[in-house]
Amino acid sequence: MRDGGRWFNVNILSVFYGVIIIIVVVVVVVVVVVVVVVIVIVIIIVIVIIIIIVIIIIIIIIIIIIIIIIIIIIHLVGHDLTNLS
Repeated sequence: MRDGGRWFNVNILSVFYGVIIIIVVVVVVVVVVVVVVVIVIVIIIVIVIIIIIVIIIIIIIIIIIIIIIIIIIIHLVGHDLTNLS
């Protein structure tokens, strides 16, 4: 009976240690996965922000060019009108 009890206790301990090892492995894997996912998300967000900033800058440059062209056209038309008059 005692030997059986000892074997049972050792078995419980080994199972317990096994469970602890499994839990530790699972936790480590989960942490690694979460860290990788967070890093990927941060990289994606940074890339998106950079793209948005570049697009905004391009739009601003295009608007400035259009305004300059409009001003030049108005000046030319204005000169033409003054010349005609």
